[in-house]
Amino acid sequence: MRHSAGARLRVIGALTVALAMPIGAANAQHTVRLLTPTSDTCRAFTQALGNHDLVTAEAMGTWAVGYISGVAEGTGINFLERASVDEIFRQLQLDCHDQPRMQFSTVVSALARSLLAGYHR
Repeated sequence: MRHSAGARLRVIGALTVALAMPIGAANAQHTVRLLTPTSDTCRAFTQALGNHDLVTAEAMGTWAVGYISGVAEGTGINFLERASVDEIFRQLQLDCHDQPRMQFSTVVSALARSLLAGYHR
């Protein structure tokens, strides 16, 4: 049985959240290592974008969207109902540009928490 890429991302994101959230979701820095597709730095993400390395940029961006979708699934709160992949991607670009030494996974986790905190039913 073939599953869509979106379904696979939701499963990966949900598993990532299930493993990471109980241990230290409230912390800005992760207390456990999150597996990312490449170097876990904002600099790697912004360099991939700047160098038009679409494979790396897409891998990191897809991981981020899957993670954030997993947070939504894991919390049961539909905080992504008005969000778009493009908006999330742009926000990650801005956040990583401003914080190139920050871990990419930390920035993604912070964005997920921000989206969740800003959600109004």
